[in-house]
Amino acid sequence: MGQENTILIKRPEQSKMCDLGYHVVSGHYRACKSGTKTWVDTHLRKNRGKRKMHLEENLLFLYWNSSKKYQTIGVIKGYDAHNELDSIIQFWLDYWKKNGEHFPDSLTALHVKALIAVESSFNPKARPKTSSARGLMQILDTARNALKGTSSVKNNEIRNNYIDISAEQSEDPVVNIAAGTRWLAHKFFLLRNQKNKSLQRVLRNYYSKTPEGDKYAAKILDLYEKSK
Repeated sequence: MGQENTILIKRPEQSKMCDLGYHVVSGHYRACKSGTKTWVDTHLRKNRGKRKMHLEENLLFLYWNSSKKYQTIGVIKGYDAHNELDSIIQFWLDYWKKNGEHFPDSLTALHVKALIAVESSFNPKARPKTSSARGLMQILDTARNALKGTSSVKNNEIRNNYIDISAEQSEDPVVNIAAGTRWLAHKFFLLRNQKNKSLQRVLRNYYSKTPEGDKYAAKILDLYEKSK
């Protein structure tokens, strides 16, 4: 397959991105006591609290302001090349590892690319009618809620690297892969007290702890082997 159907990945304006610890306040009108309205330009504001929160503007800033160059990781058999995703996948795997997250030793960027192929067929706007899943790695509302610390997930690992994004924001390829790889790390963490912490089991749990999840993991691993 060629690379005819490339995914549009557009760098945002610098004013719409900011480093961790800050958030972007979009330009808006502010009502004065006199009743007049004054325009306030887009600006940055420091986050409140001590939570290490990754907002959309932070995730975009981290990726687009990285100077590291990555090589292509290969084509998933049966799909267009989509080399435009390779640096994004590798960046986020590296970033989460540097920030204390862990993955199975055998996990590679090509595995993640195979997962994307199975999840969305490389469609960044993929939205199945039967679930809340969105984007390349099909991020569910339940995953988004867990990653921002508002679910009933009872562990401390999420606190290390929160992510707070909307469903719409998760359709951006950079943001989606950031959240999807972070969710993979979380799934690996949940196996911390179990003997079987294999890549197969992490992939299964990314989808479902059911026989369907086993079929899903097998499909990704088979696709990976055919694409090596």
